[in-house]
Amino acid sequence: PASYTNTNDDVGIFSVVTGGTIKNLLLENIVVTATDRTNVGILVGRVESGTIQKVGVQGTSSVLGLNYVGGLIGRFRGGSITESFSLATATATSLDAGGLIGRIECNGNINISNSYARGAVSTGSYYSGGFVGEVNGCSPSYTMSISKCYSTGALTSSYTPYGFGLISLGLNDTASGNLYDSTTTGLTDPTYAPYRTTGQMQNIVTYLNLGFD
Repeated sequence: PASYTNTNDDVGIFSVVTGGTIKNLLLENIVVTATDRTNVGILVGRVESGTIQKVGVQGTSSVLGLNYVGGLIGRFRGGSITESFSLATATATSLDAGGLIGRIECNGNINISNSYARGAVSTGSYYSGGFVGEVNGCSPSYTMSISKCYSTGALTSSYTPYGFGLISLGLNDTASGNLYDSTTTGLTDPTYAPYRTTGQMQNIVTYLNLGFD
């Protein structure tokens, strides 16, 4: 596998993305290690704005950091993610790890849809989520939408883990049609996203009923 180690914050194949588009990219067997660093992702450490479309991480990929660690993106602050996925294992030795994104917070409008995460997620402290570690909702100046996304990875945390993610929504924000696997996570809390068993997650009807394309 390809291995990448950095001694600065904002760690990933792309350190920081501000504008532009990353699309039609498949990454395999990528290992990112940044033990004492914040904003750590396999594709991007931190996204301020821009478009991520049809990007995937597969194989024996993994990412390790201190805070805000994601299987695709460490910290996402604006832009869109569509038709993307990660199978990577994501580990934060302290705060906020997610199967796709470690932490979401608004510095602009955000739209995330038709994406998924299947890798195991763990944190040394809090929060761990199958799809996103933590979502900090937008102020009325911006809007955020997370829809038609799912996660299936096992979760480990010294604090309460969240099947899909800990989601705090602002006044104009929405999170709908999302889903997580209750069998692999061992969780059955529908507060932030509905859950289904592994058997149900393997049935296409489950997704059609939630409006997936």
